[in-house]
Amino acid sequence: MTTGKPTYEELEYRIMLLERESRWRKEAQHALQEREAYLKILFEYAPDIYILCDAKGKLIDANRAAEKVTGFDRSDVLGKDLFEAGIIDANQFEKAVNMLSKVASKSSTTPDEFIIHKKNGQPLAVELRAYPVELQNEPVVLMIARDITRYRQDIESCRRLGDWFQRLFELDLDPVLVFSDDTGRIETANKASRCLFGYSAKEFANLTIEDLCNNGRGREPSLEPLREVTPGEAPVAFRGFKTKTGAALPAKVIVRKFSFQKQTWTVVRIR
Repeated sequence: MTTGKPTYEELEYRIMLLERESRWRKEAQHALQEREAYLKILFEYAPDIYILCDAKGKLIDANRAAEKVTGFDRSDVLGKDLFEAGIIDANQFEKAVNMLSKVASKSSTTPDEFIIHKKNGQPLAVELRAYPVELQNEPVVLMIARDITRYRQDIESCRRLGDWFQRLFELDLDPVLVFSDDTGRIETANKASRCLFGYSAKEFANLTIEDLCNNGRGREPSLEPLREVTPGEAPVAFRGFKTKTGAALPAKVIVRKFSFQKQTWTVVRIR
């Protein structure tokens, strides 16, 4: 008659299985802890602003870059929402709510510009994205913001520089034309060119360089050497042009080419 009690060998085998399972659990827990520590380092030392909040904008955590850029100590703002903490401008309340609503529907947002406020009240322009993530099996929002102050300053500097060069171009005493090598269409012509040829800026926009060439009766316009100049060269040649009224206009030209956005342009200076 059997008692149903396990044998010594069976107990030994069960103990071995339990020890193996315990070892696997410890290894898995250790790997998970290492992964969490690794992700924490990435979060904490990321160069961009990282902020974790819930679907209502309540702040859960922030990284060092967030503290450094905004001047807020995370202990002062955690538990508050973005507006109560004074981080997001009140004028952008609806915009921020729409962003949080989109993330709540499990969709990440495209980069958008926000104005956030530093602790001293100074506004700061940032490019912000938001992503739906999980923290301890709870849905949260990860916001990543990048300071674009320098970028905006560079854009403004480029705009001012472009305006300055445009004024120099427009006030140049020599007639100057710029046309596309691919189509021959005149991209721009300065004031001296408009006076010389008799066309308005709007009329020039509908012309090609061929429309201005005058090569004699019965001959097709030839753009040599205008089209055979390699970028950077500036050969001098004599050309025949014609004005809006059809009057012949012999001139000496200086030709230069440049490439921009995978296109080649020719600059013609007339003297």
